[in-house]
Amino acid sequence: MSVFSRNKALTIVLVISGLLFCSISLVNHYNFRTYAWDLGINNNAIYDYAHFRWNDCMLLRPQFQNVLSDHFTIYPILVSPFYWLSGSWTMLLFQIAAILSGGCGVYCYFKLKTDNKWIPVLASIHFFSTWGIFSALAFDYHDNVVAAMFVPWAFYFFEKKEFQKTFLMILLICIGKENMALWSAFICGGLFLLNVKEPEKRNAAALFSIFSIIYFALAVKVFIP
Repeated sequence: MSVFSRNKALTIVLVISGLLFCSISLVNHYNFRTYAWDLGINNNAIYDYAHFRWNDCMLLRPQFQNVLSDHFTIYPILVSPFYWLSGSWTMLLFQIAAILSGGCGVYCYFKLKTDNKWIPVLASIHFFSTWGIFSALAFDYHDNVVAAMFVPWAFYFFEKKEFQKTFLMILLICIGKENMALWSAFICGGLFLLNVKEPEKRNAAALFSIFSIIYFALAVKVFIP
C-alpha cells in the first residue's frame, strides 16, 4: 500500500487498466463469448478441487481423464477455494489480478533503475497497453498469461539480490504450466549471460535455470504421464 500512497499516478493507471481489462474479459464471459478451451476446462477443474475431489474432466475425454494429464498446472488447485466466492468468474478475475500485479512489478523494476518518477509509470502504462495482454483477455483464460506476470517480479528481486524471493517467482512461473518451466530456463540463462561478470548473480541464475530444466523434465516425463 505504501507504493500506492506515494505514487497516485500508479494508482490511477492500475484503476483505469483494471476497469479496461474487466470490460474485455468479464463482459465477454457475461455475453457467452468465452470458451470450453481453456476457461471451461479450468472452471471444471476448480469446481472439482473446491469440492475436495480429483478432477475428472469430461471436456478432455477420451484423450485425458484428468486435466493435469493435458497440462501440468497447479494454479487451479491454488485458486479453487475462491470458487465459493466468484464461481465461474474466478479464473478471469485471477488473470486480471495477475496482470495488474505484473504491471506493478514493471513499475518497481524501473524504480530501481532510475530516479525519474515518471519513467516507471510510463513503463507500466506501456506494459499494460501491449497487444499481447489485450489479445489474451479477449480470448478467455490461459495459465501462461498468469505465469508470465511473475517475470517482472523475478527481475526485480534478482536485481536486488533477493534470491529467495527470486526463486519463489521462478517456482510460481514453473507451476503455471510445464512449457513455462522451459521458458523460465531460457530467461534464467539470459540473466546468467547478462551477469556473467558478477559471480553472485551468475551462480544464482545458473541454479534457477537448472531448477527450471529439472522441473520441466519431471513435469513432462513423470507428472503428466
